[in-house]
Amino acid sequence: MLKTTKRSGKGDRMGKTTIMLITGFLGAGKTTVLNHLLQQLPAGDQENGQPLKVGVVVNEFGKASIDAPFLAGQGYQVTELNNGSIFCQCLAATFIDTMAHLLSFDLDYLLIEGSGLADPAGMNTRMDRLKQKTERPYRYAGSICVIDALYYRKLSQSLETINRQILASTLIVINKADLVDPATLAEVSQNVSKRNPLAEVVTVSHGQLDPAYLARLRKSRLARRLTSLNTPGGRPETLLLLTDDVLEAKRLAAFSARIITQAYRVKGMVRLAEGLFRLDAVGQDFSLTPLPISSGRSEIVVIAYPGEHLRERVAELARDILQVEAELA
Repeated sequence: MLKTTKRSGKGDRMGKTTIMLITGFLGAGKTTVLNHLLQQLPAGDQENGQPLKVGVVVNEFGKASIDAPFLAGQGYQVTELNNGSIFCQCLAATFIDTMAHLLSFDLDYLLIEGSGLADPAGMNTRMDRLKQKTERPYRYAGSICVIDALYYRKLSQSLETINRQILASTLIVINKADLVDPATLAEVSQNVSKRNPLAEVVTVSHGQLDPAYLARLRKSRLARRLTSLNTPGGRPETLLLLTDDVLEAKRLAAFSARIITQAYRVKGMVRLAEGLFRLDAVGQDFSLTPLPISSGRSEIVVIAYPGEHLRERVAELARDILQVEAELA
């Protein structure tokens, strides 16, 4: 469960684990930011040469995690908490027990990637309850919220979850700055600053967040005042499409374009003739990124709008467009 790197900086010098939460709506680039931070974390304490110990928890609403294998492919061992939100009662106890278990390894850092659909208002409560489960000293540094510069304006008007993620954070990272014009970027920055004037706002492209910002993280004074929006009724439908067949890029693009009008996001790990790729579709954006892993079947997650009931639709499009008989879970 641990990634070990050579130690430089304070790290675990004081015998305390630093816990950080990364939030952000579906497709904003949370995993990209997390992966960049993992690669850029200081290597260790030059005085004694001890390696850093870093734990990672990835939470997905669906039954399977697509992001965890991607991080694992980069050389990190990741703990998955799937099929619910760590901020809902369904996974609350499991989440706390998982953190306590990871802290038993005397971590320097514990990085948590929350589900893009979750309201993180309950994080401070989880941190308070963790004290009853571990003797390891820890410090909750605060929450980083990743914003999609391209789709923020549209999504923030219809999804209160995004606004809650902003309010609960003390560092707001506006990602994909390279995909919008300066006027749009300025508007997004002003909007999020107005929603949470206590948070620091930084703009980046490709998730390239300077790790120096982590030292300025702090717990949000606004978060404890929020009442959680996490309820069973607000949970989206998630479908997992599985197939051992080799897929085609152009058919995947057409499949995603037909589904995305009724879904927040389509993502997954897909096998093409050229190897395994990471699939990501949000709005009009579609991408396939090569993965550093050589084996695995295609797993496509569709995160649908509440009430869409897309099971039959997904099965039909898999047959007609992907031309495969896929298993749906």
